[in-house]
Amino acid sequence: MAESDADEDFIWSIPWRAWYRPLSLGLTRHFAEAGRYRGADAAAVLARVNQNGVVAACLIPVACLAPLSDPRPSFVPDMGQCQFVTDAVRKFVANGAPHRCDEWMDETGHCRLCDRVVP
Repeated sequence: MAESDADEDFIWSIPWRAWYRPLSLGLTRHFAEAGRYRGADAAAVLARVNQNGVVAACLIPVACLAPLSDPRPSFVPDMGQCQFVTDAVRKFVANGAPHRCDEWMDETGHCRLCDRVVP
């Protein structure tokens, strides 16, 4: 892991299930083509896409996924299983943002965001 990896993030588009390319120039399903974002640049992308209580993208630290770049070049986090995705959305839900429990259901029938039992 490079020293700068600790300060960089990938940006994951939740609805498109894809990575943001460098400079926000589109999305890609290929992890190896994902852009790396820092501080203000990452914050600007999230501010642009996460509006009106809807979480459309979240940060995933490079340091957590960089070791996967060679063995798994098309790595895609599972929306309900990836803790970074779940934590990002949970913050918005805690502040009253709407969500669909059925999209976040775990194997026990509970919503991963609000812990309601999904009928």
